[in-house]
Amino acid sequence: MIPNTQNRSQARNIHAATGQLKSAERAGRLLLTPVAAFTVVVMCILAQGAFAQQADVVNPQTQTALLAEDWSVVLSLLDKVDATSSSPPELRLIKAHASMATNANNEALCLFLSLRGNEQAEACYNWAKTFQAAHQDNPIACYLAGDALARLDRADEAIEMFQAGLKQAPKHPFCEHACGVVYAMREDWDSAKDYLKGAQESQPGRAEFVLSYANYLCGKHAKPELALKSYEDSLALSPDYVIALNGVGNMQRILKEWDKANNALTRAADLATGCLEPVVNLIATNLLLLGDARGKEMQMLLAEVTGVDPGTDIGEAFKRLSPGTQQRLVDGVANNVDWQKPINSHLPDKVSVGAELQVGVSPVGLYVQGGPKAEATWNMKENHAAGIGRQEAFLNKAKQECNITPNETSNAEGWLINHDPQNRAILDKITNGGVDSDNSAQTQNRNWTAATLYGLLYANGKETAN
Repeated sequence: MIPNTQNRSQARNIHAATGQLKSAERAGRLLLTPVAAFTVVVMCILAQGAFAQQADVVNPQTQTALLAEDWSVVLSLLDKVDATSSSPPELRLIKAHASMATNANNEALCLFLSLRGNEQAEACYNWAKTFQAAHQDNPIACYLAGDALARLDRADEAIEMFQAGLKQAPKHPFCEHACGVVYAMREDWDSAKDYLKGAQESQPGRAEFVLSYANYLCGKHAKPELALKSYEDSLALSPDYVIALNGVGNMQRILKEWDKANNALTRAADLATGCLEPVVNLIATNLLLLGDARGKEMQMLLAEVTGVDPGTDIGEAFKRLSPGTQQRLVDGVANNVDWQKPINSHLPDKVSVGAELQVGVSPVGLYVQGGPKAEATWNMKENHAAGIGRQEAFLNKAKQECNITPNETSNAEGWLINHDPQNRAILDKITNGGVDSDNSAQTQNRNWTAATLYGLLYANGKETAN
């Protein structure tokens, strides 16, 4: 391992100072006292120790395997490295990329999450730039240096370094993928597409490459069916990858596949434990969007069938409805309450924006990123529960004032369709975006809101929370 520039400079200074002291002593101009001599010896020992420590961070065997991109060997050599601070950040960075390269994406995400913060990112960069300086003709060395720069929000320099790697090895998949992610986070969709597609074509079996392309499709608001297919392809390559599950749930929500979306997002939330816990904020945001969208759609459906917009008050309009219509309205609201409650159990009490992964609003919708921003808190669980509470108040008043209770055998759509076959046409109309609601209009105009995350967790200083 070649020591970094700072250590080399320190050693030269110590060596020069030691030589000057010895020359001065021989010339009779200076006599070394025992204390001065001891100080020089200690400084030399400390310098040697610093060199040894730097050399030992990434041993020669790991460097050789890394330069050869032999990821299985890298993983075996770093078997004991984990996402805790007991493992040096440089080794966590290398193992994260090796895990990503072998489709162990949740493990990679854990390691990348552990590298958030300037101190961790600086340590990775100091090692990566030294490693790249010693292996300038190797594309993976350029990739790692560019990756470290991207973590420090030095995107222009990162792109230059990725491009240097592509000069050494045109179509190098890791350099192409990372370059595409940086461009996508800048919303330079044309550049992002070229690089992300190139990475997939070079190595189609990488789950992270497929996920990043799906995020690109989502970010530029392409057809949700296309983004869903890419998220599903990523999940097939890396089962239980929480970010891929999050993407699948997002697109299913936009396509109004409510139960499928709920299953994907709650599964992702259940998996986001331990070192993956910071991702809960991302998933919870999408669960909240899902609950809101499904609730609005059910409310519209009820309003069209009954002519009444469900609210907290029964009102005279409700009382004038026929008993059958009243029953359908109560069943629909009760079903939505039952459907929403499990979602609430997956929402955090408080989201600390800035301390963990950030959830904010950009010009194109929600985003999540790893960099620290202004501190703020938002109680997702409380806000969502308030909406459920309003619907429960409606059900209580329906029971007290009209003696109507929900039919326990009803379901989200069956209560409506089975009562009157003509309602199937109404349901199809809503499902296909024919009703001018916020959610259906978003599907038609591809102007939806979704919280996504690139697994590399690069910083993006352009975006700020509102």
